Amino acid sequence: MATTKDIDYDITLIGGGIVGLATALSLASEHCTVHVLEAGEPQQLMANQPPGFDDRTLVVNPASRLFWQKLGIWSDIAPHSTVVNQVHVSQKGRFGSVHFDCDELQVDHLAHVVEAKVLGQSLWQKVSKHPHITLSAPAELTQFSSGRSDVLIQYKTDSTAHSHRTRLMLAADGARSFVRKTLHLATVTKNYHRTAIIANVATELPHKHCAYERLTKTGPMALLPFHDRLGLVWTLPEQQAKQMLNADETDFKNALQQAIGHRLGRITRVGQRSSYPLYRICVSQQYKDRVLLLGNAAHTVSPVSAQGLNLGVRGIQRLTAVLNKAQNNQQDIGSDAVLADYQQQSLPDQQAILQYTDDLMTWFKIDQPVINGLRSLGLLAVDSSVGLKRQFYQLAGGLSEVS
Repeated sequence: MATTKDIDYDITLIGGGIVGLATALSLASEHCTVHVLEAGEPQQLMANQPPGFDDRTLVVNPASRLFWQKLGIWSDIAPHSTVVNQVHVSQKGRFGSVHFDCDELQVDHLAHVVEAKVLGQSLWQKVSKHPHITLSAPAELTQFSSGRSDVLIQYKTDSTAHSHRTRLMLAADGARSFVRKTLHLATVTKNYHRTAIIANVATELPHKHCAYERLTKTGPMALLPFHDRLGLVWTLPEQQAKQMLNADETDFKNALQQAIGHRLGRITRVGQRSSYPLYRICVSQQYKDRVLLLGNAAHTVSPVSAQGLNLGVRGIQRLTAVLNKAQNNQQDIGSDAVLADYQQQSLPDQQAILQYTDDLMTWFKIDQPVINGLRSLGLLAVDSSVGLKRQFYQLAGGLSEVS
């Protein structure tokens, strides 16, 4: 059994993406000693490139904005963000729509859209300077083994082998988590057999800080306002998506124009296209032997509703509170009792978002007259009720989780 002096770190984080770095910073602020292992090259992660048309964006909902403020990085990213004051939800070729407006809901803004690289760079800079955080990159986790009071972590930097002991290991290593597979945690994957095409587009008319969500039988699509352009997430069946990715710019523009309509006028420019397959990942038990999954390693959802990162942020807040309480009560932060407490508190939120995003991916692709009519009536009912709009806003904004 390891003694206190044998323990090198309170917590080791596998994965230095946005969720991993934010978790490290949040826990270090509660005086935990943290070691982050990131496989990527720091030079690439910190490349200070000028803003470009093809920069990728993220949606920061109101609850997440409060978290970034508390973490001390909102002031870095706010000047580069674009506010969302309206959201327009419609279904292609059918009547009925919902219009969310910040004035009607009596809030300052519905959300913010930020550059992923700006958020990542701000986190990296603060993590690399924090006295309670050790950052190893590039570093490859090779194996780990759990004991009664610690986890032995083995990893490589270049060709050099290292090891250390930690009370708790957190895996924020993505949807294809190596840690999750190694632990043999039961995982349910639902393949939607659809692909998300990601690109930035410019339109003839200004977006006026309005985000658009369009529900079609091929899948949902979204347009997010960002500076002088919009970020596109277009869900298509796999074969159709492949054709659109390989189409020339004119054919792609024409197909996209048909899909989104002319509410924003002509599409004048389409940036670099990328894609990834869409599936949902559910992990019923997200901890085992002093190891806990976070972010996409624990729950992966469709990107169209912009819930993935915001759900991850709420998990970080919850974990920080649970571990802080455990330390104050002199509990073992890696014990099953503590990790079970975190999961018990997290599951209702996770399940609500997993169901919400799954409904978007499945319910709206059913093309039957009765279902189409019910959907249209449902959208009209929501649009006519400020109370229902507020409930949806509370869910999407993560505000029901903020005390």
